[in-house]
Amino acid sequence: MEKNFSDLKNSFEWVVKRIAMMKTREDIFNALRKVCFVERTAKLAEVYRRIPGKKPFKPRKDKVYEIVNRKGYQCVYREGRYFIQDNSCNDIIVFKFDYFWVQISYRYYDGNEEIYRGGWGIIQGRVADNEDYRSGYPVVHSYNELEVILKEAISIYEESLTALQKNVRPDDVRIPDTKNLICLRTTKKDAMETLRKINFLERSTKMCKVFCHSSRIALPKVEKDKIFEIIRSYGYEVGYEYSCFYLKNQIYGPYRFVMKFCLKYFTADFQWYVYEDGTNIYGDVWLGLCEDLAEDKPFGPPYRPSFRNLEEFKLLIAEAFNMFEDFKYELCKSKGIDYTRIDTMKIWTDLYGGELKKAPDSDEH
Repeated sequence: MEKNFSDLKNSFEWVVKRIAMMKTREDIFNALRKVCFVERTAKLAEVYRRIPGKKPFKPRKDKVYEIVNRKGYQCVYREGRYFIQDNSCNDIIVFKFDYFWVQISYRYYDGNEEIYRGGWGIIQGRVADNEDYRSGYPVVHSYNELEVILKEAISIYEESLTALQKNVRPDDVRIPDTKNLICLRTTKKDAMETLRKINFLERSTKMCKVFCHSSRIALPKVEKDKIFEIIRSYGYEVGYEYSCFYLKNQIYGPYRFVMKFCLKYFTADFQWYVYEDGTNIYGDVWLGLCEDLAEDKPFGPPYRPSFRNLEEFKLLIAEAFNMFEDFKYELCKSKGIDYTRIDTMKIWTDLYGGELKKAPDSDEH
């Protein structure tokens, strides 16, 4: 009994010591402050900027593997992202290519237990103690540039681990001064103000009420090729991925605008996002945008717009594109960036005569 009690006591003391030794998020942020994470990542974003006219860099996997291997690490590729792994096969640095930008994130572990993960943009805000601060991500135009960027990303991570092991105290570090660092010009607040300016909440709610069609008869399957044809008729390049249609080449100045939508059971589920220098500023599905703008006030039923035939879809998508064009125009204008909007409602009138074919009412069958 006495031995069991002694073993239990020793076990309890070990647990207490283990808990005391465990690292926290704040420990990680202090370690990153110690190695000047914000200043160094901002410098990369400042040095490696987009060159107008250059096409997006599309690296080969084997070349990326070679670069990482030269730094002494192994690398794997999964679902569009590269994972740099440590000797325990933990994913420590994750990066992906988003058009021109290389988006990088860090993951920290205590043993094999993950204690924190975050993209550089999010980490910058935490380390700078300013949630609005972002520098944007560096742009890659060549393998040489990629090697320099990854070398610095790995160095920062390794140095932060060393600082973490030395138990950096808050008194030993300083909050970085971001006044003289490169900084994104746009915040979530700016994007939401732009949505308010174009009356997004009212227009999207009205649209969902107008295009709210239910049918008790089986509707024909929507053919993907016909949807592609309709979208192209409005002047856009279109792609399809993960069951979603999306608009291509929506890059203007530092901004990349994203509009995606899924069509299921003749309903449209829209998503909008805006990025600046590779950093996600703001975005969500329409319902999420409406909830943010409404600020807990009722704004009507959260319907997705629906349609009964392709003629109705042509008008529905024209109105959705029209709002998207207004959003792009107003945000670019507010930052002094020239943008010529596409008048999708005029295109709809010119191409499709402004007339809808009446869908058969279900009660007539």
